[in-house]
Amino acid sequence: QVKTGWFADIANVVDPLLKSDGYRWQPCLQLEGGHCPSFDVWFATEAECERFIKDEILGRGMYPEN
Repeated sequence: QVKTGWFADIANVVDPLLKSDGYRWQPCLQLEGGHCPSFDVWFATEAECERFIKDEILGRGMYPEN
C-alpha cells in the first residue's frame, strides 16, 4: 500500500538557479494514483517547507465559490 499525504520534497537540482539560491524544498502531495508536485513555491529548509504545509495547506478546505 502506498503512503499518501503531503510531504516536503527536495529538488533534484539541475537548474543552476535552484542550486545557487538554496531554495530546494517544495510541498508535494502523494496520492494512491500518483505524485502531484505542488505549486511553484520553494523553501530553503525542510522544516520551513513542512511548517508551510501545516500552516497554509492543511485544514484550509476548498476555496469558496462565488
